[in-house]
Amino acid sequence: MRKTIRESIMSVVNDLHQSGIIDEVTQREMENLCLPVVKNYSPPAMVMLNIPRHGFLGLPPPLRQRQSG
Repeated sequence: MRKTIRESIMSVVNDLHQSGIIDEVTQREMENLCLPVVKNYSPPAMVMLNIPRHGFLGLPPPLRQRQSG
């Protein structure tokens, strides 16, 4: 089975830590630098993600008018 680049890098980092070449702090820093796994969303799911933030169909909400006075 083929590993992702992230999995390959983390495997090497874990091996380096186990062999004592890098410490636990460096290992954790490397884990934090790795990008999270990207989820695959269907088009309807993407629309549902955008509705709470941007309103219907991904359009930004209307700007509020300043009240004079």
